[in-house]
Amino acid sequence: MKWVGIEVDFDPTTDMETQTVAAGSVPDSILQSVDFVSIEGSLNFKFCDRSLLVEAITHVSRPSTGVSCYQWLEFVGDAVLDHLITKHLFFMYTDLPPRCLTDLRAAAVNNENFARVAVQHNFHLHLRHGSSALEKQIRDFVKEVESEVSKQGFNSFGLGDCKVPKVLGDIVESIAGAIFLDSQQNTSFVWKVFQPLLQPMVTPETLPMHPVWELQERCQQQAEGLEYKAT
Repeated sequence: MKWVGIEVDFDPTTDMETQTVAAGSVPDSILQSVDFVSIEGSLNFKFCDRSLLVEAITHVSRPSTGVSCYQWLEFVGDAVLDHLITKHLFFMYTDLPPRCLTDLRAAAVNNENFARVAVQHNFHLHLRHGSSALEKQIRDFVKEVESEVSKQGFNSFGLGDCKVPKVLGDIVESIAGAIFLDSQQNTSFVWKVFQPLLQPMVTPETLPMHPVWELQERCQQQAEGLEYKAT
């Protein structure tokens, strides 16, 4: 914060590392239960500290000695992915007005879109959790996504109306956070891994217009006010 004249003695790497599991602290029994080959193969990335990956796929419903749930990594990964996707859209579509860029980012950075990425690359199969209700939600969503495969060119880009288990989008963000920390906070590494995983990326041509947005835009074009009433 030197630019506002405030001296702060702060080492971000030290603080982040204290929030995640220490290397070597994960019990061997848990390490042996995780299919690292499959996950790292899907990511095309090999972790130096695999305990970060274990934490990234561990839900709060699965308490284990020596393993934290993914929430800290999700927090970091959420910010990293938002930054990287915003940067990509900003430099890819330099002729678009801010409103259009905002719409593109909303379609690219949301839980439903990330949940579809998780299913597409089978990350849901590696989620460590202990909830039968959550298992059913995931199973139902996977069926929904698989049924959409037959619809040529279909992609709701997070604007669909199906019920999405939040955990699936969360683990995509937590894996991004794990890669960020494992690569010594290198966002370029994270983007190298995630750019192919996020395909197909939303474009101005494929961006679906949410019905509410479309109504608002038409009202603005015709100088008509739009009043919302709670029912």
